[in-house]
Amino acid sequence: MEQAHVQRLERLIEYDPEGCRCHEQGIAKLCKAKDLGLELFAECLEEDPSDCASSLTLEDSHYCYCPLLVYMVNKQKK
Repeated sequence: MEQAHVQRLERLIEYDPEGCRCHEQGIAKLCKAKDLGLELFAECLEEDPSDCASSLTLEDSHYCYCPLLVYMVNKQKK
């Protein structure tokens, strides 16, 4: 992996709030999420996102605002 990319990931994980699954599990085991074409949110695809500090529920959908996960999901589509 490119060094600049790794450094960016390491900086992003620092912004994850306490209780965020990505912060606790690390880069090697990121949550499942889907790109929504949004810069700040991704659709959370975890079975039980309610115990994650970066989870936001609106109606029947769950969204993730973890900077690391959103960055990774957006990167995958390119």
